[in-house]
Amino acid sequence: MRRGQKSQASTEIDRLAEYLMVNFQSEIGKGNRREGESAVDIALRLLEKLREVLGEASGKGEYLE
Repeated sequence: MRRGQKSQASTEIDRLAEYLMVNFQSEIGKGNRREGESAVDIALRLLEKLREVLGEASGKGEYLE
């Protein structure tokens, strides 16, 4: 990965974290309380919850270990 790509990825993760803090405050801290939970972890957990609510197949993807 080139330096510019990594910088853009970090910027996008920061943007995701800010969005989650503003719009999903009540979800912060519900995941892995012992080790903490990154913005990406929260987003994946919420997407999995949405999948369940919508009634789609419930298998966890390879990124949700």
